[in-house]
Amino acid sequence: MPATRSSSRQPQSAVLPYINMKKRPVATTTSHPDIIIVSSDDDEPLAKRAGPSKKSYTDKSRKTKSKKPLPVIDPDDIVELTSGDEQTPPKKPAQPADKQIVRLQKEIRKLKQSNAEYQRDLSRVSQTSAVTKKERKFIDVNKLEDSISCEVCTLKMWTPYILSECGHSFCQSCLQDWFSATFTHHMAVHPNFIQGQTIPHQARALLLHPSILFDAKLQQQVQLMLAQYQSLQPPYTCPKCRHGVYTRPVEDFKLKAIVQQMAEALGELSPRKEVCRSKGSRNEGPFDGFFPHTVIQSIR
Repeated sequence: MPATRSSSRQPQSAVLPYINMKKRPVATTTSHPDIIIVSSDDDEPLAKRAGPSKKSYTDKSRKTKSKKPLPVIDPDDIVELTSGDEQTPPKKPAQPADKQIVRLQKEIRKLKQSNAEYQRDLSRVSQTSAVTKKERKFIDVNKLEDSISCEVCTLKMWTPYILSECGHSFCQSCLQDWFSATFTHHMAVHPNFIQGQTIPHQARALLLHPSILFDAKLQQQVQLMLAQYQSLQPPYTCPKCRHGVYTRPVEDFKLKAIVQQMAEALGELSPRKEVCRSKGSRNEGPFDGFFPHTVIQSIR
């Protein structure tokens, strides 16, 4: 009987599932740990979720080892960059402590030397000042009170006037009162007296002639004429020595300054100068009424 092929063949259904299971790629699970394979019930049981492989741990450890530690930066070495508008001076580089100590010690030595020099100068100046104080003579202002006081009113001569004939000085107001009393008495004795009368023309010509300085006879004639003229004028005299006064008193500015300085030292203030209320000219002096300008100019 002929052989049949059916008996010699094996069923393919039993072989195919086995071959398919062998050809399934399983290595992908190792390369991708996060992939989960879902299979049917006929397949093998589910594989456990693979954890991180040893290779991943080694890679991470290598990366951490390869990272170098960050360098530590000193804050003094940091340089701040600012704009050109700010005018803050750059910081000086930090010096070592030993150099700073040496520099400070040098400065201390210099200061000590300068202090010693100042002390020597101070002692020298104090010694010289002590010597000058001993040699200096102090003037008592109260003792000079009589020298700057008027002999008529016994007050300070704030406006002193000196008499050129004798050199004595008095207050302006005292001399005016003294001359006014003399003029009043003269008018009572000579009621026809004319104030401001000029000397004769002949006497004026002789006074202006240059030969009078060398001719004794001319000098005698002029003196006689002046004596006759002066007899007609009020006999003004000095309040102290009674010497004749023929010219106007002159203001003593030197004595006036001394009186003011001494009064300031004593704590006194100079009185205000009285304003002349007369209707005469502005250039009129305080004694022009007693000694007319025409007469004085002719005699000179």
